[in-house]
Amino acid sequence: MLAVAQSSIAQKTESLVKNYNNLDDFLRKTETIGDKEVQYVDEQARQGILLCDAVLRDTLGEPRNVARYFRANFLRYTGYVRARNGKTADAMQIYTGLLPEFEAFTPTFFPLRYKMEERNFIIKYEDFAPSQAVVFTGIAEDFIAQGKYEQAAGYARKVTDNAYADNFQKMLASDYLLESLSKRNQTKADDAAIALALMKSASNLTAAERKVCDDTKYQPEITGYNYFKKIATDYPALPRKNEGYREAAGYLTRSNHPVEAAEAYEVVVSGNPKDVYTLREIMDFAERNLAPALGLKAAHLFENNLTPAQCDDWATIATRYTKFGDTEAAKNAQVKAEKCRKDRDRQTHRANGGFRMYVGAYILPLLTSYNKYRDYGAVLNLGTRRFTAEFSYSKINKNREIVRSSDYRGDALNLHYWNGYYTHLALKFGNKSRRSSYGGPLFGYSEHTVEPFSATVIEPSGQTSPQLFKPVRKQYILMMNYGTMGKGRLFGGDFYVG
Repeated sequence: MLAVAQSSIAQKTESLVKNYNNLDDFLRKTETIGDKEVQYVDEQARQGILLCDAVLRDTLGEPRNVARYFRANFLRYTGYVRARNGKTADAMQIYTGLLPEFEAFTPTFFPLRYKMEERNFIIKYEDFAPSQAVVFTGIAEDFIAQGKYEQAAGYARKVTDNAYADNFQKMLASDYLLESLSKRNQTKADDAAIALALMKSASNLTAAERKVCDDTKYQPEITGYNYFKKIATDYPALPRKNEGYREAAGYLTRSNHPVEAAEAYEVVVSGNPKDVYTLREIMDFAERNLAPALGLKAAHLFENNLTPAQCDDWATIATRYTKFGDTEAAKNAQVKAEKCRKDRDRQTHRANGGFRMYVGAYILPLLTSYNKYRDYGAVLNLGTRRFTAEFSYSKINKNREIVRSSDYRGDALNLHYWNGYYTHLALKFGNKSRRSSYGGPLFGYSEHTVEPFSATVIEPSGQTSPQLFKPVRKQYILMMNYGTMGKGRLFGGDFYVG
């Protein structure tokens, strides 16, 4: 018997869910609600409620909660169609009767599970929350009509605090909440955020929701802005007031309310903002909406924050001044833009192709010595990125030289030392595709003077005599060099082969 009863409950649950889904589909596809549609919904809801009541009588636990949930939503639809049919009082009466159930459907009541056509389904709180918001918004509106502002504020706040409520319900609830607080003279500085939230929700409405507002001549952005203005006036020290006016101006601009948007931007400009994005936004608005006075104020503030190196911004502000009718300011800004560009081009030329000078040294010879004698040498590079002339000079001290002498029977080595110098001029032509590499000729000269030494000389006659020699070796060098040069601000390196 238990199995039969459970099977019957499951069948009734499946039937009532199908009935609800059919009703839901009908309302989604129906654009206009008349008396005929109200009667159809009432009949479908009556049949669904009968099935729900049958389940409620015969079971406990989760199946019972599922039936409660659908029964309440069948009733909600009967109120919904009356509201759309203009029978607001009847709709509010139905919503009021639903309050105990809808307030009981908190997040802890969910999830709900049921089976249909051998498939398992789950209802989460976020699936129900938008419907709950519709009822609470309607109740808040009804309480305002009755002058019960405290109750209205309570239900409106439940909607504004509901993360799953849609933008349309949040917009209405924010309006009702602010109206309730205003009627009771309980508006606080913190409530400015509610006014901005009203405008934000309105800016995200769907086309159908926006049409509802237009058909009823309801202007939510204007409503929210008026609330915000009043709060800002009542609380002159309102935190982040200028930021709030800027946010409000953005919503007003998008909803095509340029007069009010200009008024809000005037407040922002009066606070002397330094944020360039804010000032650009105001100038853009002033250009589109032909508000030169506002644009000039923003342009002057923008100019005050420019540095001499912001060439493009100087040119932009010159164009702005021209559009806003201040030719003198435009001329001055253009002069600064041109000077900035010349300075920038000069610096770029120096960095990328202008005159450069590098001074270097031969490091390894400096690190070696003989009896405190060292070789000293320096390199000077003069030129541009594409061409460099390198001058080099090296002083050589006490380098070793091997000399053969007949005094040592012609096969011994006699070690002598020599002094001298080395110099060259290298022309380096840069590679267009690889800027760090180069090629070019090197012209060099080297002179070696060996320290005097004596040797026995054999004359053609066969006589021998000692003589003192002072040999000098001269070299003329011509090479084709290929290399790469890395140049930084302070140090660089040059590697080549020839």
